[in-house]
Amino acid sequence: MAQKQAIRALLLALDDWRGAIAAFKHGGSDLASKAQQVRAAGAKVSDLLEDAAVATAIETLVKTAKTEFPQRLDSFHEELQRQPEPILTRELESLKPLSCSRKDLETLMQAYCEGPKHPPKLPRPDQLETYFISLQTAMLEDLQASRWLSRTQKKRRKRKIATGILFTTCGIGLLAGNTLMDWEYAATSYILGGNALMQAVQDLTGEESP
Repeated sequence: MAQKQAIRALLLALDDWRGAIAAFKHGGSDLASKAQQVRAAGAKVSDLLEDAAVATAIETLVKTAKTEFPQRLDSFHEELQRQPEPILTRELESLKPLSCSRKDLETLMQAYCEGPKHPPKLPRPDQLETYFISLQTAMLEDLQASRWLSRTQKKRRKRKIATGILFTTCGIGLLAGNTLMDWEYAATSYILGGNALMQAVQDLTGEESP
């Protein structure tokens, strides 16, 4: 599969997966069927993350980003707080056709700005599929377990998982979508998307980036 076609297919697959896991989170009848739909949608995402064209594109983006990473950390943090609009507009463009809203990206930016001041832990490109499967498994297990919690506990758990879904989808989406954009911004896209993904990993699985 050609690189551009494969990246767009991944973004669409992420969108389908986000819809499937959100439907499972909302509960209702036939949860077994909804869980099966999540796994089927997740399998498509996994396959595309392992696609050679996708893997090569993301790995190249990350290598480029790492050469600029130390210099961009401080300036990027300042840009997000002082003048976020250009970054927001550009990253929304990179996420098409994934239905990520302006509010979604603002949430990612806020999480980054309010996070620890030390450099964020960022994902290894060869581990994206592993991270994704771990997150999907944790979400399904947590949502199943939440059925027996009190109403207050259930709402808190579902809110945490909703954030995890957002960070997983948009985190991977930013890493993938930016391979088709101007590479001048590779470092900032890697920082924002990678930080969101690893925040989801830490919050939902308890694992740290290697």
